[in-house]
Amino acid sequence: MEPRQRIVLAYDPATESVGDVEGFISDDNLKTLDKELAPYPFDGLAQWNSLTSHVDGELLERIVSNHMVDGMTSAIGEEAEKGDKELSRVEPEGGMRFTQFRLKRSWRDGAVGEEVTRYSKDKSWLFAHVVKKDLGDSELARLYIMGLKLTIDPFKLVGELQLTFILLLHLSSYGALTVYKRFLPLFTRSSSLLFSPNVDMGSAVDLAKVYGGLITTLAVQLKALPAGVFETELPEFDLFFLDEIESLRQNLGAAPWSVQLTLQWQELRKAGRTWNWDLGDLETHTAHVNEEEESDEEGEYAPVIVEM
Repeated sequence: MEPRQRIVLAYDPATESVGDVEGFISDDNLKTLDKELAPYPFDGLAQWNSLTSHVDGELLERIVSNHMVDGMTSAIGEEAEKGDKELSRVEPEGGMRFTQFRLKRSWRDGAVGEEVTRYSKDKSWLFAHVVKKDLGDSELARLYIMGLKLTIDPFKLVGELQLTFILLLHLSSYGALTVYKRFLPLFTRSSSLLFSPNVDMGSAVDLAKVYGGLITTLAVQLKALPAGVFETELPEFDLFFLDEIESLRQNLGAAPWSVQLTLQWQELRKAGRTWNWDLGDLETHTAHVNEEEESDEEGEYAPVIVEM
């Protein structure tokens, strides 16, 4: 909503739905509602701001174009693979329009053999393709990954991840759940992207900031989940979180800038302890380099004393 914008909603008992009401509400009419209103829960404002730090009006307009969504609203383009070949799409009127992609088909058209095998696990090509194809013509930032020119900050994808979580947390939206489980692996499993992106340094997107924002988002989300949620509303979702966070930890360790994320990772570990999880330390790129140097001095590369 814009500052001072007023939206009037009416509940229809017959259909058990809420809809917009045409017309203008005056200041005098607005004041008559004061006695019916509850105070804004400012105690939760800081958490709400953290949960929605990358959700803006432009993103909401694109995804929820009719400004109305509930727990039954489906996501357009929601994946349902049949026989690993046919993609079924659910496209109801008024559905949520999240960025669409097939996580299980994460390689380029025409790829064969080793390339298919590699990018079925490494989502780097898909990450680059999604940002370029679906999000890429509205901003000036440039980033080259896997030979593709990206024209938008990947923070837009972090914003979509945040929005799916809000819909899941407050509306128990199954559509949002399925989208969330596609979006998070796009970040956590893009190993080539993290290790050696081909970056135009003149105006490149700062991947350290993007992943710092992602880690902070995950920490806030884990803290926001109600107690017992993994035994009731979201069974086995804790296993999904643990698998993806571990993939993120391992892949971030190879990133040259991983040392910049130490503080954010400690916050994520702290959030994980809420659920009795030990998420492990973030092994920085420096540690990986030192391990490789040490391994060079062992086995067939070990120094040998030669008598002259």
